[in-house]
Order: sequence, then structure tokens, then C-alpha cells
Amino acid sequence: MYTKIRWSLQLFGAALALILLAAGVWTFNLILVGAAVASAFLAGRVFCGWMCPVGAWCDHVLAKLARNRSARRFSPGTGRLFAACFIGTFLYLAYTGLLGRGLPFVLMGTTLVLVTAVGLLWGPRTWCGQLCPWGALAGLAARLAPYQLFTASDCRQCGRCVRACPVGGALEAGSPGSWADGSCIRCLLCLEACPTRSVVLEPVR
Repeated sequence: MYTKIRWSLQLFGAALALILLAAGVWTFNLILVGAAVASAFLAGRVFCGWMCPVGAWCDHVLAKLARNRSARRFSPGTGRLFAACFIGTFLYLAYTGLLGRGLPFVLMGTTLVLVTAVGLLWGPRTWCGQLCPWGALAGLAARLAPYQLFTASDCRQCGRCVRACPVGGALEAGSPGSWADGSCIRCLLCLEACPTRSVVLEPVR
């Protein structure tokens, strides 16, 4: 059920992105990044899993080209370092004006190339879960969200949620009561895969 809804929303998000791009390239980038981070304060990285046009590219194109290759898990430090370098380079170029009005186009083009290369090498959603700089910001905001994804205490530790996870296991295998980490894009594939409905997205205190 969630898969069909998510794919429909992804296509809607891609169409909306084209409209925003026509309205202005800076408008496009600011709204998308703002939406990703703002929505994460409520329920985690729901924008990444359900509306992001890059996610649509990963799920609808790269997943077929990569033949459903499993996502690679990098160390948390690797992802944070990459995100910091990426954002730092962007801010430096914006401050110095080296690329002028071409900066956002270079940013989007570089991102698309990196997303595609990483997806083909290490799995379609590896970029989203491990390397995306805007996803890293959203992941930090997700820690403050009142709604969290976690495994309930009646988890049987079968590991199906981990195998279904497109970012390589945002939930820790065999750990009932654990929350999904910052790589979780809230696609809810783990919830669908759980035979006992022990994976839940609910408000927490």
C-alpha cells in the first residue's frame, strides 16, 4: 500500500520540481532544501522518502540500472565529512561569486552525476542515506521530531526490516525498542515487511 502511494507522490514531487525550476533555479533549490529540513522536524526525513525528485530518480531509474543492488553503509563520520565539504564548497563559491549565476546549475549537475555514480556503484539509495548533504541536515532535524520510527518491544528479531531498508539498515537488527538512525528516509518499507507489525511510526515522549 505504502509503495504505490509513495511512488505517486514521488512523481508529483518531480512534476512540482519542474514547475519550481521554471519559476527560478534559486527558488527551486531553496524550497526543496527547506521542505526537506522543515518536514524532518515533524516526522523525520519524510520528504526524502516520499517527495524528493532525486529520490524519484533513484527509485524509478537507478534501481533498474543497478539491479536492486543493496545500499552500502559508510561510517557516520564519512557521511558527515562529505556533507560538510559539499556544503562548505557551495558556500565558498556563493560567497566569492566565482561561478556567478551558473552556481546553482553547477550544483544540480554535480549532484545528479554523484547520485548516479554512487547509485550504480553502491545501490540506488546509498546517496540519500549516507552522503546527501541536505539529507544530513534533515537527519539532524529528525532527532527533534515528535514522531519517530522504531521497533516495538514485541519484535521477533527476524531481520526483515533491515533487509527491506533501501538505505542499508536504518533500524538496528535484533534490537527491540531501538529508533531508526539519521539515514532513515521514512519510506516505511520496513513497516510493510514486518510480519508482526512491530515496526511503528508513532509519537514519542
